[in-house]
Amino acid sequence: MAKKIRKLKVYSQGDPWRRTEQPQIRFGGKWLRDAGFQPHQPYQITIHAPGALTLTARPEAASHEAVIAGARCEPKAARWNREPRSGHEAVSEAERNEP
Repeated sequence: MAKKIRKLKVYSQGDPWRRTEQPQIRFGGKWLRDAGFQPHQPYQITIHAPGALTLTARPEAASHEAVIAGARCEPKAARWNREPRSGHEAVSEAERNEP
């Protein structure tokens, strides 16, 4: 594959008055797909030197469940169907629709 150069800008994120400003790079577009990245696919960033990064797509996991820092993230549907946490009362659909 021929090397293609994509020029981007480093934006700021945060509040410069509170000195919480941090650099931010935004990626998006068909060029990412052309480079081998797919939506929801994990990737890694390698820092080579100040001002030099490499973005590398990682292969998708066998299942589409995300694993972050060794903890499994449950899908949204599972969170919606689970028992409420302590201190929260379960309200049935009929009770929600009562006048």
